[in-house]
Amino acid sequence: PFPITALSMTYLSSSPLRNSSATIPPPVTHVASYTQVDENDPAQVVILHAPSISNWMGSIHPNGSLYEYPVDLEAAVKDHCDFRNALEANGCTVYTVKEILLKDVEDDVVARVQLEDLAFSLTEYRLDVPHGMSVEQLHLTQHDEYLLSDDYKRKCIEKMNASQLVDVILTHPTIHLQKADKDTELIAVSYSFQPLTNLVFTRDQQITTCKGIVMASLSSRIRAPEVSVMKFCLQKLGLPVIGEVLRPGLLEGGDYFAAGRNLCFIGIGLRSNMAGVHYLMENDLLGTSRVAVVKDFFDQNQQRMHLDTFMNIMGPKCMIVLETLLGQDSPIRRLVDEYTRGGDGQYHLSRHDVEFGEYVRDQGYHIVPVPEANQMQYGCNGLNLGNGKVLSVHLDTAKLLARTPQFEGKISVVNFRNMMDMYGSLRCCSQVVSRAHMVTEEEEELTVESEQPELIEHSSVSCPCPPLPSPPHTCLPTQAAGKVLMVCPNNYEENEQTKPDNPLMSGASKLREALSRMVGVRHMREILTREFAELHRSLVACGIDVHLFSHDAYEGACEAVFVNDWVSTHAPIETKSREATMVLYPMWSSNRRTERRPDIVRRLAKTYTKCIDLSPAEEADGGPHALEFGSIVLDRLRGVAYVALSKRCTLDVAEKWAAELGYTLRVLTPTPCIHHLDLALAIGTKWAVMCPDALSESDELLDTMQKELESVGRTVLRISKGQMLKFCSQIVELRPSTCNAQGEQTTSSVLVMSDTAFNGFHPDQIDLLHRSVDTIIHVPFSNLETLG
Repeated sequence: PFPITALSMTYLSSSPLRNSSATIPPPVTHVASYTQVDENDPAQVVILHAPSISNWMGSIHPNGSLYEYPVDLEAAVKDHCDFRNALEANGCTVYTVKEILLKDVEDDVVARVQLEDLAFSLTEYRLDVPHGMSVEQLHLTQHDEYLLSDDYKRKCIEKMNASQLVDVILTHPTIHLQKADKDTELIAVSYSFQPLTNLVFTRDQQITTCKGIVMASLSSRIRAPEVSVMKFCLQKLGLPVIGEVLRPGLLEGGDYFAAGRNLCFIGIGLRSNMAGVHYLMENDLLGTSRVAVVKDFFDQNQQRMHLDTFMNIMGPKCMIVLETLLGQDSPIRRLVDEYTRGGDGQYHLSRHDVEFGEYVRDQGYHIVPVPEANQMQYGCNGLNLGNGKVLSVHLDTAKLLARTPQFEGKISVVNFRNMMDMYGSLRCCSQVVSRAHMVTEEEEELTVESEQPELIEHSSVSCPCPPLPSPPHTCLPTQAAGKVLMVCPNNYEENEQTKPDNPLMSGASKLREALSRMVGVRHMREILTREFAELHRSLVACGIDVHLFSHDAYEGACEAVFVNDWVSTHAPIETKSREATMVLYPMWSSNRRTERRPDIVRRLAKTYTKCIDLSPAEEADGGPHALEFGSIVLDRLRGVAYVALSKRCTLDVAEKWAAELGYTLRVLTPTPCIHHLDLALAIGTKWAVMCPDALSESDELLDTMQKELESVGRTVLRISKGQMLKFCSQIVELRPSTCNAQGEQTTSSVLVMSDTAFNGFHPDQIDLLHRSVDTIIHVPFSNLETLG
């Protein structure tokens, strides 16, 4: 006899929690609505899941079950019971998953059948065929096939008592069977389970918004059945489910905070993604006038996996936040994109890439910085019950909050140490499905249906003075931009398609192999992301307006970080049509074509009203025709485009591009040492860098080219092939806008390069570049530049 059910009964019968339908709380009929407008509203109904047989199974290998430490299950049950008692003492009606599953089963045939159907859907019989044999060779009899059938499974499920059915649901079993030589017809050779080891974290499977309950989409595949179980429980209680996020969208409840009818916070990064947020906004499931999307692109650490692991709303305009995360200089900083609902009922980007602390303060919150040592002990993961009542697991954090004048209320500390071993705390382990909303003064002045002001996009650069007016069409084009697009390398992988003819990637392969051996693929990506984060920090610090996007695995774009190749943007004065224009480029490598993401194109389309889409050339007769923007180097001042022909840049597409934009083409022939022209040529406003050794042109033609570049006042530096391999021509001039002491907006020129490139230039060359720009910044970038 298999002993798991007996173990389950031992643990649960020793628990003081309710275990029968006779003792569950009364039906949920006294609640006006199952919504959550604000974390500060009084909590009314809370759903928990007490540790059970699935957690016993998870405790056998904690790490593989997404737990932090080994677990003492009996002690965890007691901690969970104390938490429930604290909730009920503060006026909450509490239901556990098991209580809901068992509700009315003994008295109502409908409830019994629904429970049987759920258990049936989570049970599988699987015939294991010996290696080298087929099913036909087993000569299964009609009775054998019956014993493998849904009819037999249904018969077994119907015989089980209610507690057995619950154990089946929580363990998600698969029985592996083989044809037997004796005794019974079949023999169970093994049992495998997908226990719902993380169902105790009832925060994650859904979110409760101003509009109602939305089912989530969990990042880890082993957690997927939790959503169907929780949805079953919610519907059994009569709680309406108004939507469900489906893949590729990801959403976990720990990434959602309700902050009134005017605002909610949603975190994206390790567990939730932008596709999930778009689903919520496009289907009007949030009910707030604004949505603050908190982007974790530089950290993505398990210790800070959700929004509620490093921040929490503890009272009206009072928020606790991990102190090491705050500030533009923090390597683990979060950035906020804000979306505002317009008169058309749709959400539109209104601010982007604002540092989290700055954004929160802009909303009027007082921030209580929490030391990292406190956060690691779940100091941020308390539960706000509203009306000034807070439950915490960490005394020092509770005292820190208690000493804050902006906090008014009562803080109770709950012992939750054994439950926390499973990688979560009070907020993680509770789903508040109803709060009694108290209308605030701010809401009295604001209604979601009121006329919305015209949306003005604010950037990551704080500047109190008005933006510069658009230049008239009679002025000259500018060579340098003040805004840049960046995609974080969160899911970078080596591209096998581009490696054969990219001479730089031979070194990349060796580097990636060495990094993988030393630290593993996950930590290799962390190294790349840290480098990228430092580049981002340096650009923002000097006033560059950065539009930052993430790179999710489902997009299949392994080299998305190299965003320069698939899109370019052009000011009206620069184009033949005198329209702000973006160009989408045809890519030679088929697995890079997914980099042309609709969400990024939509963002750019807000500014660039004309789109020239050359991507259909990828499907041209005779094989793909390509034009990757890295093969083009623009002299915007003169209206000249230098192109290097290769399979990444075919002449027919280049000529079409030039005709559309009104550029004059200068066709160059690269040597095999480069795959894109921008490795050998860079052009700024008053400077240019060229590597003659990388071009198969005559000395006379190269001299002519230099004179053309110098004709508009540039200093031209010729570099060696060795300097080119140190990325001395992979440099870019930018023109940030900043405010002076008088509040006037000014611009300056900044030359950006890697440490490798800076050290590759001769001192006299650096001196010449210094004379050509206002500032030179260089950043550590050796791993990323070597990889691509």
